[in-house]
Amino acid sequence: MIKFFSLNQSGSELPYRMIDRILDVIGIIMVIVLVGLSVFFYCTSDNMVPTGFYANGEPRDWGDKFIYLIQGGLGILLWLCCFFTARNPKFINLPIIIRKERAVVQNYWKCHFCRWMLLCLLGVFYFTAFALRCAELGIDDSWAWMGFSLSLVLVFIVIFIMCVRVYRSGRA
Repeated sequence: MIKFFSLNQSGSELPYRMIDRILDVIGIIMVIVLVGLSVFFYCTSDNMVPTGFYANGEPRDWGDKFIYLIQGGLGILLWLCCFFTARNPKFINLPIIIRKERAVVQNYWKCHFCRWMLLCLLGVFYFTAFALRCAELGIDDSWAWMGFSLSLVLVFIVIFIMCVRVYRSGRA
């Protein structure tokens, strides 16, 4: 249980590399900034915030400004799940056979890419918050939707690369 709360865990028996430490620290900073933005947007917002959009980006549904705090809370929950998952590779399910003789390396790569996926998913949260805020203020939010789309595509790219890397490391 102690390894769940340690920042010095790679998720496998391999040593904790500098890139993993950097990804963990960036994730912590991103979630703190996301929570700060959520609180700032909540405090400076009117009562009604767009919560649903048409395909062209125009607001369809409006809701309470509490949605900003919900989004910040979901960001914390997502970070906690990915933080703990990156330390226990048994939680990461991939359609790949984990070979006993290569399990240490395969588990390392699963945990490593979990850290990358967290950063991409936090990007989705960031751009969603900015899109809501831009729509609320009536300014152009096309850049936020482009960033949202890019973050979502990056999530799928990371999943694909993770599957390929874990598969190849099991065959070496």
